[in-house]
Amino acid sequence: MTTGVAHVYKQEFIPLAEALLNSPEPTIIFDDYRNKDLSINRRHEINPLREILIAAVGECLNHAEYKISANAAVILRRNMILCFRACDLNGIVSALSDQVNERRIQPAKEAALALAFFLSTRPNDRELPQWHGSDPMTSSTMENPDLDQHRFVNRAPVDSGYLHEVSPEIVESVVNNLISNLNRKEYKRSSDWVVAKACAKALGAIGYQRPALVSDAVPEIQELLGEQDDRQAWLVYALTSIGYSRPDLIADDLDNRLKEFSQAAGTDAGWQLYYATRVGHQKIGHAPIHLEIKGCDTESNLSQIVEKLFHFMLGRYPSASEEWIQAFVEIYLSRSEALVELLSDELDQILQDSPRAFDFPDNFMLLLKELAGVEATDLQPIIDRSEDFYQDHAESHYWYENALEFHRRIATEDEDLLPSDLGDTVKVFLESETRHSVQSYGQSFLQEINQWDDGLFSTPDGIQTVDILEELAESEDFDIASFVEEVDHDELDSE
Repeated sequence: MTTGVAHVYKQEFIPLAEALLNSPEPTIIFDDYRNKDLSINRRHEINPLREILIAAVGECLNHAEYKISANAAVILRRNMILCFRACDLNGIVSALSDQVNERRIQPAKEAALALAFFLSTRPNDRELPQWHGSDPMTSSTMENPDLDQHRFVNRAPVDSGYLHEVSPEIVESVVNNLISNLNRKEYKRSSDWVVAKACAKALGAIGYQRPALVSDAVPEIQELLGEQDDRQAWLVYALTSIGYSRPDLIADDLDNRLKEFSQAAGTDAGWQLYYATRVGHQKIGHAPIHLEIKGCDTESNLSQIVEKLFHFMLGRYPSASEEWIQAFVEIYLSRSEALVELLSDELDQILQDSPRAFDFPDNFMLLLKELAGVEATDLQPIIDRSEDFYQDHAESHYWYENALEFHRRIATEDEDLLPSDLGDTVKVFLESETRHSVQSYGQSFLQEINQWDDGLFSTPDGIQTVDILEELAESEDFDIASFVEEVDHDELDSE
């Protein structure tokens, strides 16, 4: 009787992988090996059989049988995480790149789409503008338009891939192959543009946040756009994706060309181009890092840039708050007078109860607080009107917390910048304020300007209403055991 563990290598599973890939429904059959239990404890469970199978599938790229070759690329892109864990990623990407250059249409197309997944730098949907257009690449109906790729499903990436894990030399080779196949119908004498479209899609996916890697594709794409064939929607997608973070790489007249394309395309046979241009026009230059750089340029129209950043604050262009705050901070350091003038105009609308949206004032006050922590002096036009921040209790607690911290930071830098009666205004406001978090920020501010009154939050009996236990719990010296009375279990039983 033998003992020990038998070792099975991927080479021994290649015939099985070939049989699966050559079957009528290879993706469904392979899915049977996937763990359908999505519980947190088992979602990333190691499964040796799955890993051996995916590695064997990887060996079937560039297979002599075109169906096996094409299906291998499909399986790999649908199981990217598993592939990353079980395969040599450099080897997989190199094999996919070679397959793009195949004369056979289907394997080349599927390989290009797989490369779009593996090398994508596209931000997650949560971090992209909620564009009112639709995916120009899908073949499904146009109802419920959403982000430019939201409805791609398995046909294009909706998140980032593993570009950072692939060697630069291999990535360069991949990009060159994708570019050379943008004109695939003439280059390879195929009867369809499907390979060229997939290559354009891959270049766009790579170019979202690493546009320099695909900059050589821009002149080729811009030239091919003028040929007015079925590739146009996909070429527009690639070009405008590159322009998301580097609009300087694309032609200055692209905006006008996109408008012309949209007008000429209509929504019938040319619906893909129509929506690609509508979405693409809004994508260009929307990366917060680009707005930061553009906003610091004294020759740029700051009002347009601030308007886009306000849309991030409104949640229409989802992004981490740190990104749009950082953009405002850099612009403030470069063009404080112009920025403060625009912010003052916006503050007027908020104080007149005409904000852009219900939660916009909270984000606006958050921004003012952060700018006060950078340098307060240039905010003087806003500081002079800041007593109006406490004219009533109608705003959310976030507004008042950030407003009080805004004033505390200014006082820390130079108390003389504050309005002379601000301390009294805050005291009157706090007398009828019951929210503990707002009280705490108010106390911090008044202590900073030496106007804190220990009886401000007192009851008639002189007992403060702030939650003492909450403050103790935040203390490093707090030991909950010392506050819990030990109970004799025998006494409980006797009762």
